[in-house]
Amino acid sequence: MRQASKTTLMACLSRAMAAVCLLGLMAGQAHAVWYEATGQAVVMNGNKEAAKRAATQDALKQAMLFAGASVQSVAKLTNGLLKNEEMTIRSTGEVEQLELVSETYNGDVVTVSVRADIFPRGEVCSAQRDEKHFATTHFRIRNRAQLTQGNIPQFDKAFTQRLAKAMQEQTDNLSLTYVAPHTAKFDSRYTDKNVRTLSDQSNTQFVIIGVIDDLSVAQKEVSVFTPWRSDNSYRAFAMSVQVYDGINGGLLFSSSYDTNEEWTFGRFEDVDEFSSTFWQSRYGQAIDTSISQLIEDIKEATAASLLRGE
Repeated sequence: MRQASKTTLMACLSRAMAAVCLLGLMAGQAHAVWYEATGQAVVMNGNKEAAKRAATQDALKQAMLFAGASVQSVAKLTNGLLKNEEMTIRSTGEVEQLELVSETYNGDVVTVSVRADIFPRGEVCSAQRDEKHFATTHFRIRNRAQLTQGNIPQFDKAFTQRLAKAMQEQTDNLSLTYVAPHTAKFDSRYTDKNVRTLSDQSNTQFVIIGVIDDLSVAQKEVSVFTPWRSDNSYRAFAMSVQVYDGINGGLLFSSSYDTNEEWTFGRFEDVDEFSSTFWQSRYGQAIDTSISQLIEDIKEATAASLLRGE
């Protein structure tokens, strides 16, 4: 009965459920407007931190949309707010101040309210809202021996599918329309040529090339002072990603992402890397957070790129 309740909650909260209200106009500064928004998320497997991040991001997205501002930097704003980094918040160019008003838990649901002083940009690149199509290959695993724990040999395929699904759900105009059924290691001398070839074959404007750099598992030793606690395993996730212009092969964006989260599966347990059990685990949710950040960065990097004429 408990599980059915969770499933119902997830169905209700999977899409944005936020109420936004305008708090004040011209709050001491020209064109400054304070907005308050409320977002919700389901706590999965006891991971309150991930749920709080999701609810905060949900609330910020609603506030930005209501204010007519760009939602490209929502993930960056969320990081700035949760880590109390004022410079990160201001670097987006549209938010002067950001406050976490409240954080409440009701069973498996966390509700977060935020207040934001938003300055919508007067001009938006005309290409920002254009539909953009991407091609990629399965992300290459740098060290495939790391796939033995959990027995997840198809993690590269599962990850790329997850990226495509997230891009479709989190954006209105980005789509990973072609995934070559193989991994690719491009010789740096011929990268631009290989990128153009993949772009032509798939009829897409952009090409994403990614490498999973680290999937290692480390055991956290039990302290001599707390011998009653069981050993916990933590698994790394690190990736390097480049986005290229498929027309000329030029590099548009390059970044790396890394995280570390508890590996809640047994040492000799086989895990289905395509299953909801995996992706709803603490480790799977941590990867999802990195994917969300990547998508936000890709959207920003390609915002003003003109579409290829057909």
